[in-house]
Amino acid sequence: MKYANVTSTLALVVALSGTGYAAGALPRNSVTSAQVKDGSLKVKDVKATELARLRGPAGAAGQAGPSGPAGPAGPAGPAGTFPAASSALVPVAVVRVDAAGVLRPGSRFRAPATGTPTVTRSFAGVYDIAVPGVVYDADDIAVCTLGQGARGTVSIGSNLGRLTVFTYDPNQNAADRGFVCAVYDPV
Repeated sequence: MKYANVTSTLALVVALSGTGYAAGALPRNSVTSAQVKDGSLKVKDVKATELARLRGPAGAAGQAGPSGPAGPAGPAGPAGTFPAASSALVPVAVVRVDAAGVLRPGSRFRAPATGTPTVTRSFAGVYDIAVPGVVYDADDIAVCTLGQGARGTVSIGSNLGRLTVFTYDPNQNAADRGFVCAVYDPV
């Protein structure tokens, strides 16, 4: 055996046994920050109580993320209180009015109406219809159309419990026109 071989073997034995000696011979808690290489410690290497001390107050909230997908449809709502179609679609009055605001033959009424409807022409193309026994309001329905051969449009509204009918010529100017209205009072 040569001197170089002996020396290198001895150096290897000392080097390997020195690491084992250092790990086994260090007293507990004797390693300080100076001996720790940056980035070598992991969260699992630090006590939970020490980690808690490192946490500061919460920062400001970040921007809201994108909206998520729509959720499933909810359950059906309760049934409405509107009467069944068979009882709701019977008019309490059918009013046929000429351009001068006069009731025409074929106008009729039934309960809860208590008398013949009256028509008052207020202005050109504006007619108020009162149905005795029926207060025309948001619960009531009216369907109106211009009389046969009349050209233009018709719209409706309410005024102090009366149905108000507005008639227009083809250019949308207020104009006297004959019309027919069916008034419904759902109960």
